[in-house]
Amino acid sequence: MFENTNKSVRQAVFLGWAVLGAQAQAEPAYFQDAKLEEAVSEVIGVDPARLTKKLLAERLVSFELNEAEVRDLRGLGDAKNLEVLTLRNNLIADLSPLSGLLKLRRLELRGNQMKSLESLKELPALVELDLSQNRLKGLTGVETLVNLRKLDVNNNELRDLSGISKLNKLENLYAQGNELGVAEPFDDRNDNGSLDQGEEYEDISGNGIWDGDPLPELDKLPHLRNVYLYSNGLSDLSKLGDLPVLMTLLLGVNEITDVSPLKKFTSLRHLSLNRNQVTDIGGLVGLDALMYLDLSGNRLSDLRPLRQMKSLRSLLLNDNNLTDLRPLAEHPHLESLSFNSNLVTDLRPLANLKKLRNLDAGRNLIDLESEWNLPVAEALPRSRGSADQGQGSPSPGPTKQILPALVRSRMVSQGKTIDGLRELGEVLIGDKVSNFKLGVYLEENGYARLRDYHADTQVAETQKADNYREWIKAIRSDQIAELPRLMKR
Repeated sequence: MFENTNKSVRQAVFLGWAVLGAQAQAEPAYFQDAKLEEAVSEVIGVDPARLTKKLLAERLVSFELNEAEVRDLRGLGDAKNLEVLTLRNNLIADLSPLSGLLKLRRLELRGNQMKSLESLKELPALVELDLSQNRLKGLTGVETLVNLRKLDVNNNELRDLSGISKLNKLENLYAQGNELGVAEPFDDRNDNGSLDQGEEYEDISGNGIWDGDPLPELDKLPHLRNVYLYSNGLSDLSKLGDLPVLMTLLLGVNEITDVSPLKKFTSLRHLSLNRNQVTDIGGLVGLDALMYLDLSGNRLSDLRPLRQMKSLRSLLLNDNNLTDLRPLAEHPHLESLSFNSNLVTDLRPLANLKKLRNLDAGRNLIDLESEWNLPVAEALPRSRGSADQGQGSPSPGPTKQILPALVRSRMVSQGKTIDGLRELGEVLIGDKVSNFKLGVYLEENGYARLRDYHADTQVAETQKADNYREWIKAIRSDQIAELPRLMKR
């Protein structure tokens, strides 16, 4: 009798556990957002009414839903095997429902409404995170994602990079289009330009400290190879830390004048400094591994620091004050060269660049019919190309051996030189300080650089020649600050 009773009890307990297990397996998944629920159900292959937590956990490994106005992620936390999640261009501001997704490797949230990363927790497997085009002002919380290899936070409102220094596995950082060069405002009571004890500040980034310079966060990251920091209002690179394997650094469209802090990055292959305020590139000497260098849109006159960069394949020098290309004459690997909108008159330094394929030499002062330029120019296919070449091939001769590999060139819109310009260029090449001062003087008078003044048709050529001579005298006597304002005719 007792044996039968015990058997009945055991059967009842077993049936009870079975019922509970069945109920657990059939527990419905709950989604606050109807569009998200419908899309998840479609991927899994069930009707939304039959969607359960068990099915979520078993079947949802990769999921993508873009431009669907999704706001609430509740429900996705039950997808325990989710590895890839893409939710671009939605309205998401809270990531806490994703906490605990232990297998999530890639998370793409470009174009949402994120203001903070503090809700981003317990994602130990995450290696790629895209938070570009959100509303982030700080990165507090990112330090917990210790396995990140790629972080994209471009085009936010970032004032700091707090937490990046903890990401020792990080390889790629895309932080362009932010406000990293803009210090948080503070009450500078003693007008010394720095935050002192007792002075109040506005914690825009929300990290609890004053952010005056975010670059120290980029220090001793052993695997960081690619860093994009263009369009950030950066002016000071002095605190950029040690990055032993850095290969790509994009710093264009900032306010940089001093490039000497970059000389320690000897592993660099790709460097962009376009549209800054650089007048001296002596600080780049030693970066002999560079293959791509963009220095367009600065105020350069002297290219001599480039002499030893024999590995260069592509060099962009548009919109500067260049008059002399001789430092480029012995660059055996150079394939692409652009120096549009400068003051160059002589093409002969290009004659031995045997691997040159692409050339943009437009808007300079090159006399293409001169006896020194004509042989080189004849060997260059013009930008108007096929129409000219259809009239017949150039006659054979020595000029055919100059630049034989060129397949595309641009030599359009050449101006003419004016007395005094060549000498002024030579003076500026040898005097970096005066190059900077003359640039400031021209900017105060409405010209971004010397090339723009030279091209101004509202100023008579005789007036330009007189000014060039006066500027040379002012440079030699260190009296640029005494120059009068420029008058247009």
